[in-house]
Amino acid sequence: MMENPEKLPFGLRRRLMTVFLSIILTLSVLNAFNLVWVRVYFKEFSLRQMQQANLQELISLLRDTKSNFYNYSRSSNNAYLEGNDLQQRRINRLIDEEKVKAAPESDIYYSLKDISRMITTLFETEEVLLADVKRGISTIYIQDKGDELVRLSDYIIEELQLAVEFYMKELSSYYREFSRRMTVMNYLSFSLLLIAMFFAIYSSGKFVLSVSRPIHQLAIQLVHFGEGDLETRVGSIKGKDEIAVLGRSFNRMADRIRGLITDIQDNAGIEQRLIEQKLARQEAERLLKEAELAHLQAQINPHFLFNTLNILGSLSVVEEAPQTGRIISDLSELLRYSLKTGSGLVQLKEEIDVIRSYMNIQGVRFGNKITYEEIIGEELPEMQIPGMILQPLAENAVKHGLEPIERPGKITLEISVMDEHLEIQLSDNGVGISDKALSLLNDTAVYTDSLGIRNVQRRLMLHYGKKVLDITRRTEGGTNCRIILPVSPVIPR
Repeated sequence: MMENPEKLPFGLRRRLMTVFLSIILTLSVLNAFNLVWVRVYFKEFSLRQMQQANLQELISLLRDTKSNFYNYSRSSNNAYLEGNDLQQRRINRLIDEEKVKAAPESDIYYSLKDISRMITTLFETEEVLLADVKRGISTIYIQDKGDELVRLSDYIIEELQLAVEFYMKELSSYYREFSRRMTVMNYLSFSLLLIAMFFAIYSSGKFVLSVSRPIHQLAIQLVHFGEGDLETRVGSIKGKDEIAVLGRSFNRMADRIRGLITDIQDNAGIEQRLIEQKLARQEAERLLKEAELAHLQAQINPHFLFNTLNILGSLSVVEEAPQTGRIISDLSELLRYSLKTGSGLVQLKEEIDVIRSYMNIQGVRFGNKITYEEIIGEELPEMQIPGMILQPLAENAVKHGLEPIERPGKITLEISVMDEHLEIQLSDNGVGISDKALSLLNDTAVYTDSLGIRNVQRRLMLHYGKKVLDITRRTEGGTNCRIILPVSPVIPR
């Protein structure tokens, strides 16, 4: 399935954004948690400091009020009462705020509540004292009332100081708890930071490996493919990102290139076979023309030639020369066989008879120097083979193998049937065959003008469609020609 270039995925982009957003989100959550925790505890700590500051201000205001009333009770100077109403409202507001901030049902709540009542009593007593002063009550009575207000103020201040000490202890305890929690929070934040860093490193490493590993694999396969390994392919790349698309596209490209090369090779093979068939037809036509020419040349005055040989045979009888008669008879048989067969098919028995006639003539020519032996199975199949294939082999063995040697030579013909195949072997113990000549005779593609053993090789090749004649050098000396033919009838090509 081809990938649509306009709809290629953005997998790498999404994965990269996911990794970085995860890291940023983790660090943001960690920082936000720390910030909220610190703000909560800092707010509580500030509130407790504010409570302590309010109580200190309340103590200071009460001391000022006490001093003013004390001086007023002694001098009746109205200058000491300036701002008294503002101070009372400020004191009432501060004590009310502290009662609101204090936890209900706590000791400090009840203590502040008592202090609030005492301050109310203090202010009411001050109002009575001011009224008495205006009515002209005796100075001694006013001074006694002033002393009473001072003692009440001192008692309230002592209670406020106790509240301040309570707040100080509570603030100190809270500060220690805050410090302890800050230490724990620092450790926790550091641990979470380490975890976040580990997660970031792990995620980044995993992402880098998931990207670099398939790219590295793809690069290796591209190098192999560029070096000529057309079978190389990228392994399975999971996912639907751009790298997976590259891997699948490379595999499809490699398959197409391999297919094109295979088509080119197939076409080249077909063209090569056509050329070989054309050359084979040309060779067959050439051999046929040569055979026809040789056949025509051999038919020049055949009756005159055979009549002459018959006359010579009759003279050998008259002159009592039986050996001469046998030679003339074998020669006549050999000539008659060659004129009859041409390039056609003959019975296997006829081919054996003609090689016997040829070897009889050579036996007379060389005497005891050349002997001939046949090793033939008892039951030979009734089959046809191309004519004149054994005599050229025997002639080649005599001319090139046995004539050059001084010692006695021997030619052996062996015929047997094995696995529905006819095996014919003609061997000699002569000088053997050179490597160059052996290579030339076994190579059916090499052209030669010889009409002997090379002609036999080509005619068998054209008739059976494959190489059936194999020429080898014997280890004990000499040459061996081995022909393997199918026993079943063969339709000529």
